[in-house]
Amino acid sequence: MIFDLDNSNTIIIIMIVLLILISYALQISISKQTGIQDKIELIPADTSIRQAVQTVLGQLFFAGIIVGTSLYAGGIYFEIFAGGYLLALSVGVMLSIQLLLYFRALSLESSAEGKIKFSTEFGYKNMAHRLFSAGLLLAFLYALFGDLPYLGGVLFTWSTASGYVRRASKLEC
Repeated sequence: MIFDLDNSNTIIIIMIVLLILISYALQISISKQTGIQDKIELIPADTSIRQAVQTVLGQLFFAGIIVGTSLYAGGIYFEIFAGGYLLALSVGVMLSIQLLLYFRALSLESSAEGKIKFSTEFGYKNMAHRLFSAGLLLAFLYALFGDLPYLGGVLFTWSTASGYVRRASKLEC
């Protein structure tokens, strides 16, 4: 049975859904941060309820395809893809928490003077570099422990980082 709470597959599926919801809540929290608007111009974030629901449903649909296909294939494929996707989502949550704390620290009076404006290109390149470094950590852990979810995490973080680099290069003039 797939949805038995003693089954590790069920725990992984529940954790993936929770991490998607936590990640999106953190992104909303970052965009709604009070005190930051006076010092930092963030990438415009239109966060209507409809867009929020579409984003979360899209991520859940993508996760469903990954987990469903890897459950069907079973064994090593489930370890690499479902476990790797879980690690990549964990990295995303960690990076969102780091960004939230960074903006909170930057919003303090003693931290910076004047106003900072981040371009969209900078935001994409910064995220790509952070994802590449997190993927490098996962690659190191794979080399150290040999667990296949780390390899899947490298695959997902580096492919996401490559997407951010591609997006940033389209914005360059």
